[in-house]
Parts: sequence; C-alpha cells; structure tokens
Amino acid sequence: MAQSLVSNKPSAVNGNVIFWLDAPQTWNRKTRWVTLAGWCVWRSGPPLQAIRATIRGQVFETRLFHDRHDVIQHCGVSADQIRCGFSFEVRLPRGEWPLSIEATNGTDGYCTVWQKKVVGPIFLSGLERRQRRSHAQVAGADRFYWWLDRPLNWDNLEGELPICGWCIDREEEPITGFRARVGRKIYRGTYGIQRSDLRGSFPNSRYAHCAGFAVTAKLPFGRRTLALEVRDVRGEWRSFLQQEVIRQSRAARKDRPPLHDAELFDVNRRDIVSRFVFWLEPRCDWSRVPKTQRLVGWCVALHGKSIKAVRARIAHRKWEAQTGIKRPEVKAAYPDVIGALHSGFSVTINPSRGRNLLLLEACSDQVWEAFFAYRIYRPFFWRRGENRFGKANRYEYWLRLYDRLDARDRSAIRRHIRSFDKRPRFSVLIPCYNSDLRFLRAAIRSVRGQLYPDWEICAVDDASEDPAVWRLLQSAAQHEPRMKIQRRRKRGHISAASNDALHMATGDFIVLLDHDDELALHTLYFAAVAINRHPDLKLIYGDEDKIDENGRRFSPYFKPQWDPDLFLVQNYAAHPAIVHASLARDAGGFRSEYDGAQDHDFMLRCVERIDESQIKRIPWLLYHWRATPHSTAEAVTAKPYALDARTRAVEDYLQRRHIAAVVSRQGEFQRVRYAIPAQLASIIIPTRDQASLLEKCLRSIKEKTDYEFYEIVIADNSSSEPSTCELLQEVARDERIRVVSAAGNFNYSKLCNCGAAAARGQVLVLLNNDVEVSETGWLSELVSQVMRPEVGVVGASLWFPDGQLQHAGVVLSPERIGNYPYFRRRRSDSGYFSQLQLVRNVAAVTGACLAVRAEVYAQLGGLNERDLSIAFNDIDFCLRIRELNLRVVWTPHAKLIHRESSSRGLEDTEEKQDRFHQELRYMQQRWREPLHDDPFYNPNLDLTDELFTLAFPPRLHAPWKDFDRANKAKSKRENLNDGG
Repeated sequence: MAQSLVSNKPSAVNGNVIFWLDAPQTWNRKTRWVTLAGWCVWRSGPPLQAIRATIRGQVFETRLFHDRHDVIQHCGVSADQIRCGFSFEVRLPRGEWPLSIEATNGTDGYCTVWQKKVVGPIFLSGLERRQRRSHAQVAGADRFYWWLDRPLNWDNLEGELPICGWCIDREEEPITGFRARVGRKIYRGTYGIQRSDLRGSFPNSRYAHCAGFAVTAKLPFGRRTLALEVRDVRGEWRSFLQQEVIRQSRAARKDRPPLHDAELFDVNRRDIVSRFVFWLEPRCDWSRVPKTQRLVGWCVALHGKSIKAVRARIAHRKWEAQTGIKRPEVKAAYPDVIGALHSGFSVTINPSRGRNLLLLEACSDQVWEAFFAYRIYRPFFWRRGENRFGKANRYEYWLRLYDRLDARDRSAIRRHIRSFDKRPRFSVLIPCYNSDLRFLRAAIRSVRGQLYPDWEICAVDDASEDPAVWRLLQSAAQHEPRMKIQRRRKRGHISAASNDALHMATGDFIVLLDHDDELALHTLYFAAVAINRHPDLKLIYGDEDKIDENGRRFSPYFKPQWDPDLFLVQNYAAHPAIVHASLARDAGGFRSEYDGAQDHDFMLRCVERIDESQIKRIPWLLYHWRATPHSTAEAVTAKPYALDARTRAVEDYLQRRHIAAVVSRQGEFQRVRYAIPAQLASIIIPTRDQASLLEKCLRSIKEKTDYEFYEIVIADNSSSEPSTCELLQEVARDERIRVVSAAGNFNYSKLCNCGAAAARGQVLVLLNNDVEVSETGWLSELVSQVMRPEVGVVGASLWFPDGQLQHAGVVLSPERIGNYPYFRRRRSDSGYFSQLQLVRNVAAVTGACLAVRAEVYAQLGGLNERDLSIAFNDIDFCLRIRELNLRVVWTPHAKLIHRESSSRGLEDTEEKQDRFHQELRYMQQRWREPLHDDPFYNPNLDLTDELFTLAFPPRLHAPWKDFDRANKAKSKRENLNDGG
C-alpha cells in the first residue's frame, strides 16, 4: 500500500492536503501502463478539481472523480468533498524516473502530494500489448458514455459493416463529428441523430437528444482493428471503442439496416453536425411520399451562430422554408438559446419520382449546415389499396372508404332516430375569445349539420377584443332558434366562459366543443344510440383526428376503452366529452385556477363520482381537433402553463381520493409514483440447468435492485448440469435465496405454482431465468403498482439485449392469441400517442416478468398447469384477473432485459408443436369473446399486419345498418306469419 504524503519540504498548501494511494499496491511491476487510484481531500477550502501525474516531462491528468463516503467519515471533512476518489492511467518510460502526483482545488494551483522513483520495463510484453488493445475502450469510457445498437454481435462479418448507437461526452462538450477507422482507412459517419430516448437517462445533458451516430465501414478479409472516434470542438479525434473484427465469409448479413434508415449509414454522405436540436412533425412514411409533402417543425442552435434561414434540398433542387413561426414551448425548454421563441419553420417539397436524399439545412452567417437527412422514395405507381397520396397519406384514402355517409346512410340514420325510445337533448358548450371567424363559423356549422336534431348551442363571448366575434354569434343566433348566446363584460378566461355556457344549458347532456374545432356529422347520433342502449351512461367519449387550416384531416387517435391509469396522465377522453348535465353540475363545473387543463380537472372530478360501467367509448371518429401553429393540437407543449395546471389537477385528484402518491413532470406528461409499502416481495424464478443465465439473473437482482424487502425462490426443475447444481448449492447459502425442488417434465405453470407455494411474500414476482435487471427501480415500481387494491397484475417493459423492445403489453387476437405491440422498436420510439411512455391498462402481460398479490394468485389457483403447461398461461391468468374486475397494468418504468426463450428453447419438435396447438385450441375455446374484442385495442386498428396501423376494413358494425337489417328480418317474419 502506498504511503500518504511524501515530500522533502512540505509547504503550507501541502499540509492542508490529505492524500492516499490505493493502487498500485506494489511497484515491482513489469507493465508499461499503471493505474493510479486513490483519494485526495483538502482540510479546508474547495473540493478537489483536478489531479495529474508527471514523469519524464509527460503529464497525465484527470478531472473525473467518484464518491468516497468512507473518506468523509474517516477524515471528518465537509460533505462537499465527497467526490474525491480518482482513477487514471500513467505510461511509464523505460528505466528509472521520478513520478510525482499533483492536485489542485481550483484556487491555489497545483501542489505536489506524492513523489517516488519508479522503474519502467525495457520492452512492452505481448500479453500487455494484447490487453491494451482489447481494453482500449476503457479510456473512452472514462470520457464518454456510449452504446452500440448495431452490430448485434461481432461474429461472421461481411464486407460492409453498419454501425450505429450513441455517444455522450461526460465533460458536456459538444461532439462535432464521428468516424470509423479500420487500419489506416477512415470512414466518415453521421453524428447528431435524434435520440429522444436519452433525455430521461441523461436529464442534465444538453446534447443527449442528438447523440446518435451511424456509419458503414468496409472490412477487408482477415483480422483487423476497428476504432470508433468522435471529434471534439477543438477538432481533436478521440477513440471510445477499439474492437478486433474478422471478416470470414460472404454470408448474407442479418443485421442490415432497414431501407428507410439506410441513408444514415451512407459512406459517401456529408457529416450531420450536432449543434442543432430540432423537431419535425408530423412524421410521415418516407418510403412512399406523395407528390407534395409539407414539413413543419422547429430548429435551434445550441452553440455557435444562431439560425437565420432554413431550407430543404434534394440534390440541386432547393425549397426555402417559412421561418420565424412562434414556438413558445421551445422557448420554455431552451430559455437561454437565442431565437428559440421564433424557431418554427414550414416548407413544402415536391420530390422527383424514385429515390431521393432529402436534406434539411440551416443557414448561419451565409453558411448552410445540414441538421436532418433522410432517404425518401416517391413511387412511380401506386399499389392496389392506395391512392395517389401513397401510404404516407393512406388515412385520406381510409376516410373515403369508411368515414363517408351517402344519401342511403343518412336516410337510414334518420329512420333509426325516429325509432328511439329516448330522445336526449344535447347542449353544446362553445366558449369564445378572439376566435378566428373562419373556424368559429365551421364549429357552429358542424353542430347545425348534425343528423340528430335534439340539440342546442350555448356560446359565450369572453369579452373578445375583436367585435366581429360577437357580431358573428348574433348573426348565427338570429338564423338558429336552438342557439343561445351571452357576452361577458369582463374577460374571465376559458373556465369562467365555460361555466356561463353551462348555466345556460337545459339539455340532458353537455358536449364540450372548442371554438375552432368541429364535430363529426354523426357525433350526436352515436351518443344517442349509446344512451338508448345503456340508459345509465354518464360519460361518453369517442375517437378523434386533427384538421388543419385548409380542412385536411390527419393524425387520427383511435382510443382504448376506459383506462383510468392512462386517463390520469393523458386526457384522451376530452375530444369529444359528452357528460350528463347533472354530473357536470355536481362536479362543480370548471375551475379557473386550472385554466389550460380545465377540461382534465373537470373530467377527473366527474369520473370520481361515477362507476366505470357508466363510461362508454364510441369507436367512431366523432371530433376534429383544429391544428394551427399556436394550438395544442399542432404541438402538445405549445402551452407550457397547461402542463403545470395538469400536474396540479392530477395531484388534487389523488388527494381527494386519499391516494398516497407523488406527481412529477415527465416531458409533456406526468408520472405518478405511488407510495411504496414495506411488503415482502417473493421473486419466483423457474429454472432448469442453464447456470450462466441463472447466475446473470441473480447477480443483476442483487446489484440493481433498490427495493430492500425481497426474497428469491428458485423453483428447480431437476437440473442435472454440474455447474447448475454447484450454483444452486452456492446461492442457497444466501439467507434471501431458497431453492425448492419441482421434479418432473418441464411445466412452466407448475414450476411457478410450486415457487408460489413456498413463497412468504405478500407480492409474488414471476421472473424468467433469462431476464436481467437493467434499472434499479424495477421492483419498487412493480410493488407500488400491484399493491393498489384495484390492480391485479403488473407487467414490465422488457427489452432485447440489442436495445430493441420486446414487450409492452399484449394485444389479443383470435388467430395469434397474443400479439406484442411495438415489437423490435427502438428506445427513441414513444409509441402510438406516447403509449410507450405511460402507465396504462392492457388485456394481458407476459409472464416473463409479472407481479401479482399473493392473495389474488391464491384466489385464482395460480397458473393453469393442467391445460397450459408452456404457452399462453400468462394470458389466461390475466384474463382470469380481469374476470375479477381487477386491472392488468403495464408500466414503462420497470425496465429489464429478456433473452426470450433462451432457457427452454424453440418449438422445434413434433411433440412440442402438438402441445402448442392443443394449448392454442384451448385458448380459442375458453376465451372466444375476449380474443375477438381486446378492450384496449381499437377496432379501427389493424390486427393482421402491423399493429397500430389502419385496419382495412375496420372491425365495426354501423348501428343504422344493424337497425335496417333487423327491420327487414322483422318484416320478413311478419309476412311469413301473415301468409301462414
């Protein structure tokens, strides 16, 4: 062990320093590189800022430190000196030389804290040379955080190797370039690819959002060293990874990037720099773009000169963008960035047919820099099922097929209305303030055009500065006797205006309509149908889409049935919201202190007063939300104050329900952290052999679990491999781990039930032995969710080792039983209307990681080990949970890695396939109705191809057609009776 301060003449500064060297423990070494590790603190003054070692004129310095709690306790210095630990490498020259270590706290300059003569070896040994080559990435790891998404592995490489991932400088300096080096050959890459998935992992990093890189390197035959390097602001290239690669064959590469991502790997393309942050909305399908494509977004420069202009370019063709559009949400997110408030842009491009490389470029001081690049394709011909707008605008084609009413439909709807037993009256509330007259006329016209006639309009002008708004309301009221209007003398904002409209309402139900939005032609008809079928309904909502200033409809939101967990953080039921009038008044109407989120606050107070059976979703498009550059439809974060109001509304709701929880902002949504009870969680791991998988699973639980109250029950299915038997004997010595025997043929359900019988915890966590923990809060999140009395099962977010998504809940279908939505999606994908970011209800979750209360597990008798020994037992269990009126919840905040089916293998024998088909038939017979109607997956969305895409056709029955068919059948029966 090295000694503390050694100096011939210690100065006053030296005497103020306490230093210790933990490594190396001996200097009798034959290696050229030495790791110096230890700690250094000041008795008084600021904490350690930098430390360096000097030998033969060479200086090795580090500013990266780690916490040393033991030092603070031992030395009794202030807590701000806790980051006093260091570790860095020094290269020893040949022969004997004095080595000195110096430190500084940033105020007094460097002072010598340690000196010693050391001897470096004459030759560098082959072993050390190989070790240095294989561990060269450690030096980069000291400076950079990084991750590789591709390649999936380094085996069986061919000539062209696509590489992508992300890299962040720990010292918060911007990275200005990226390249790959194979020997002396250099391949320029792309840096600055958007990675929104890193915002949560690195919330304090200014550059995490654009830290992605991609490159294609060409490999010669044989063994080579591949280096990945990034360029700093001073133009210096720094390596963060060195890897030996071997090109052995010409086998087809399975890790080839998808076509729409291929341009990021183009070895001939220009660099994309990372000093810009941007957003493009709405994203389209770049593989089939139409003749004319409009791109809307924003872009700012985080450092360097600010942006003066934006343009789109394809080869030599250029399209200048309209810039200077106000984006208040960007200003809120980047308050110190020049030009953030007017960072919006809009540009329309007309690409040529075929493949094109689209570049978006920003101009700073007459220099154009690319900040976005994508390879797009405009087809020469359209496939059947598409129109000239292509797949990118397939929604317009879908609307023409399934969202149009002809004269026969309208006549049938009117006949159906005349047959209603109940004719509820609807009061449409329209608060107005400085409204755009075009959109206000369209809103009123959408109500007057309703096929269902029993309605009234209650419009309130909230003291608009533009007198034309009141004149328009007066004119409309003169021509429509069902319209009531009122003008406030003093502006009271949207809640006050809405309350005035509510006071005027005399209808049975109220309908909320913004002054620039529109109702679909059949909205009130569908609501009346639902009320006639379910007279006790109190709250009705339906699907919606967006409509731009020119009347173009886009971005449909086909919603799930009532999901209280999703609704708590996403007000998806507000457009349209049709609420029983008595319920609206009992709830107290709208509250001004929640303006910006007054609808969400109002709806939360409504739903807490009724039963979930009194809430109805109508899976038809009923509402068109106007999208303008200043509306929340175009940018959810366009009103930052609304996000704060929404957070307070959720907090108040939880307090009124006496639910212990903490609400925090998470991007444009909220995260609710429920109180974590001190309940024992029993982690049940079924296993058979595969010691390496089990060992990794157990180690990850011990190292990455912050929840203290847990035990592990390993259900061993007659493991025979010596390594597994040794591992089980070793881990059984741990007081937290117990091994129970479950002999016999492999039956996953029986193994889990055996482990549950031996468990002592109030919470059971079923965990596959091929699962590894990736984030520490996984068990706390599962326990806090599953201990809620209304919840039965909680599932986790499971990822493949290559960083792609494996499980985010299960979508039911009669053919496949369970479908995994967002399968193999990247971490940057937020899902359909941000579903991958939010806690939500699902039909089922996978048993690879599943939490359930022990009492509920016992009530259901555990997994079905008789009929479902291997497959579908988890889905069957979740469906039985739902029969108890308990929720099945999926949370994105419990992240684990799953090597799917690594432990039990594939269904590759005739016996296994026969067993699988038997279990499949059992599920189709036992759960026929739920498999045909997943409540959390809209029937307008596809089940046969890619999930969360449009269904052609939707799985819906038009009620007016059902009514006509029933009438015809009735008439036929009557005619037969008369004839008899």
